[in-house]
Amino acid sequence: MEQQSRSRMLYPPARWRNPVIRLYHGTTADAAREIVQSGIAISRGRDERDFGRGFYTTTLQRQARNWAFEVARESGRTRSAAVVQLDLARESLASLATLMFVRGDFHAADYWSFVVHCRNGAVDHGRTSHADGLYDVVVGPIAAFWKQRAAMSDSDQISFHTEAAEAALNSSARVISWTASR
Repeated sequence: MEQQSRSRMLYPPARWRNPVIRLYHGTTADAAREIVQSGIAISRGRDERDFGRGFYTTTLQRQARNWAFEVARESGRTRSAAVVQLDLARESLASLATLMFVRGDFHAADYWSFVVHCRNGAVDHGRTSHADGLYDVVVGPIAAFWKQRAAMSDSDQISFHTEAAEAALNSSARVISWTASR
């Protein structure tokens, strides 16, 4: 039956095989080298981001390049922007507590409430069933102008916040490459 429905599709996709998810992380060349040598450290994340302190990735290489240039500019080393490419087994994500936001339009009150909570310095996600109050992973749109409730179109972010998430990244994510940009 599956074969019949696939053959009726005008543009059938490849057969689902639960592939790895390719993620990109924009950073500086020095930080990219450290990730390759020592692994990912959630504690190095910066405070007051959309989903709080964590390790932020995207499925879009162009978005990671933008992040890399932003981080390099903030550090005063604009010539040291780098993008780390990771392949992460989807199975390693299955056991992690994940919070997902699909929409980031002006009326997505739950998303904006969460972003404001995190951007205003919260140290947890308000999760009462977990000792540190954090979700392992948070997925959603990127707030372009969070005070005006405006999200970036055609963008995404996947952030990792806990020791369990860090362990999953470091045990199953393969750093495929990193490239410095000029």
